[in-house]
Amino acid sequence: MQRAGEIKDLQIQPRFELLPAFTRIGEKHRKIEYVGDFSYTDKNGIEIVEDVKSDFTRKNPVYLLKKKLLLFRYEDFVFLET
Repeated sequence: MQRAGEIKDLQIQPRFELLPAFTRIGEKHRKIEYVGDFSYTDKNGIEIVEDVKSDFTRKNPVYLLKKKLLLFRYEDFVFLET
């Protein structure tokens, strides 16, 4: 699609920080990230983040929570789940 000029700025496995690393009462907590499969800009200039999931994965509670946090925190792109 990029070679055909339909998309540009293709990235594979883009990372989005959902929660930064922090320390609380001396205990360190790692950051939480969402990793998509692809991100790109379509020919209309719209930024897209795309994730390919099986029906089983779409029901995974961890995935559902991370997806919800991603959609809340990042509003500047269209999210596609295929």
